[in-house]
Amino acid sequence: MRELFNSGKSLEDYFQQGESGIKRKIERLYGRIGDVEFPGRNYTHNKVLLFSETWCPDCLVIIAALKYLQEKIPVLEVQVQPQEPNAPILERHSADGMDRIPLILFLAEDFTEKAFISETPAELGPDIKKDPEKHKQYRMGAYMNEVVNILRTYIEG
Repeated sequence: MRELFNSGKSLEDYFQQGESGIKRKIERLYGRIGDVEFPGRNYTHNKVLLFSETWCPDCLVIIAALKYLQEKIPVLEVQVQPQEPNAPILERHSADGMDRIPLILFLAEDFTEKAFISETPAELGPDIKKDPEKHKQYRMGAYMNEVVNILRTYIEG
């Protein structure tokens, strides 16, 4: 994981490479995040490796949440890798063996994988993917605070 992490793009570089329409979508999602409480915790999984593509609406939700978290947690390092050529890693982490994105890997200081989220956080419930209206709301940012809190919990270890 160390090589993949170190060869990735920083979240800021990844954000900057996006076309203006994508940046506006991420900024709109970011703007949907309200006040999130950050208790004084030790962030043991301070490295996040995100597999993402800018054409993926679910990825944009995660990018906005990680951008927010990175501003609030100074020790958080986020690197981004594309879907291709990383299909084997994505397939290994998906429930159906497909190369699904986003994939979020939470890494320890020594780059060992501690946890992961494939696609949408399971903590949001099964309806997020099954119910088209809830999935649309998710992609529009209706659950941004929940997503931020879920990711923060993983980062805290």
